[in-house]
Amino acid sequence: MKTPRILDAFRAISSGKCSVLIIHDTPDLPASFVLRAQIVEPIAIITPTIVVTHPDHRLETALIKDIGAPEIVEAPLNPAAFIGSFEWLIRRWSQGSLRKLYQARRLFLEKQYLLFSKLIGNLKEDPDLQPLVTPCMAQILMKQSDFKTVEKLLLTSLKEHPRNIGIIVNLVEFYMRAAMPETALKIIAATRKNHGNPRMLFADQIQAHLMLNQITDCIPLLEALVREDYCRKQASSFLARCLYAEGHKDRFQKAVMHQVPLIEEFQNKWKQAAS
Repeated sequence: MKTPRILDAFRAISSGKCSVLIIHDTPDLPASFVLRAQIVEPIAIITPTIVVTHPDHRLETALIKDIGAPEIVEAPLNPAAFIGSFEWLIRRWSQGSLRKLYQARRLFLEKQYLLFSKLIGNLKEDPDLQPLVTPCMAQILMKQSDFKTVEKLLLTSLKEHPRNIGIIVNLVEFYMRAAMPETALKIIAATRKNHGNPRMLFADQIQAHLMLNQITDCIPLLEALVREDYCRKQASSFLARCLYAEGHKDRFQKAVMHQVPLIEEFQNKWKQAAS
């Protein structure tokens, strides 16, 4: 199955239609954003994954290895390298602890939830599997609104893997769902300092600022995404709205200069939405 839509891909995985995820990393849809979305899907996070990386996304490539334990294939794509990575991925998930995790995945898809919970609880004690199992368990518990257990689970895992970006992003996601964006921003600030300001965290930071009505703080982040051609189309759309909301009409006009809506049309739509 081939699709440009993240949700369609995850539905196929969660329904059992597909069992391997292959992500093509592009400026329009960076792999880091797909993997960020994968973290909040309990079955997707424990699905064998390959990422064909973009040459301009080297900083993020170094970090995404911690999210879902993907196999990395560097662009430009070489068929032999891809086939070799695919075969290695299948072998990795067919033996040892990863094989047990794949069996747990199958139990979940077969709706054998008690057996799944027992197996996944045992696998959580495996240090190598913890960065995969912890987000999976956290998302299942969040769906049950067991926030105290989720927080304890993630913080315990973070102590054992303090630099693991997958656990960090999952913790940020948790605090935003728990209506604690200030705490999420503190974690993001520390992570940006320790990991070289990765763009994969910009979307979470923007969301946290919006939750606090800090629209001005969103603007430089969105401008950076546009400038660096990292999910440029979506960033441009949100940037125009933030500029208009903060009264930067000249900068707004420049942002939409090559787009269909003019400032009058945008203003009319804004009033309609507000009413």
